Amino acid sequence: MWVLVELEKELPKQIGPPREEQPMVIFTDGACEDSGTSVGGVLVRPDGSTECFGFVVPEQVANSWKTKNGQSQVIGQAELFPVLVARWTWQEDIAGKRVIYFVDNESARLALVKCYSPVYRHSTSSSTAWSSTSVSRPHLGTRGSLPFPT
Repeated sequence: MWVLVELEKELPKQIGPPREEQPMVIFTDGACEDSGTSVGGVLVRPDGSTECFGFVVPEQVANSWKTKNGQSQVIGQAELFPVLVARWTWQEDIAGKRVIYFVDNESARLALVKCYSPVYRHSTSSSTAWSSTSVSRPHLGTRGSLPFPT
């Protein structure tokens, strides 16, 4: 069973005493238009400083998200992908910190919270998104790099 394999890879979660620090906030969004699929995100630190990213997803990547012949929309996956990119991009900033994510798509939100979505590909993507972002893993992208060739 895949969950047992994944659990064996992970370290135990450390839960410390309540903290007074304000959380970091990450807003993400995805869009699917006739002109292409795009994603973006904004990190808001407790001091009010911000960072952001945004880009058009390469067509071959967006096409790989399609689960049915003739499918044109991949909005659920487009809503999930910027959360993964945000975690890769800001992994050093958010490590060990309280972080609140704002995701405006219910299917994507369920995939992230429960590792389940009515769309099977979401479940796979979200499980990978959360479990693959440990800062101790050196194969992940660094700030400014994307998880696919440009």
